Amino acid sequence: GGTFSANPVTMKAGRTALDMFDHAAIERLNAAGEIVRSELGKAGIATTGRGSLIRLTFGISADWWKLYDAGLLACTNGLLSLSTAMSTADVEHIIRIIVGAIGRD
Repeated sequence: GGTFSANPVTMKAGRTALDMFDHAAIERLNAAGEIVRSELGKAGIATTGRGSLIRLTFGISADWWKLYDAGLLACTNGLLSLSTAMSTADVEHIIRIIVGAIGRD
């Protein structure tokens, strides 16, 4: 009993996604996360994280709204997650939004 339980289209899509999530995709995704953390650090924005996960490590409540208003939805605890569908331009856009909304320089 679930929304996509035993749905053959969902199962095929999930299998295809797993097949495409190869070592190269993982390396690209992890590198993108490192770029985001590095660039935010250069802008004075503290982060933690590993791989495709980035956590903004400041008082997020007021800054969450700034990010939201700028078009970036972060978790309320400051967690951001990149995905394989994101291009280099998307990653650069995320960095610009965060630095523009909450830059600490």
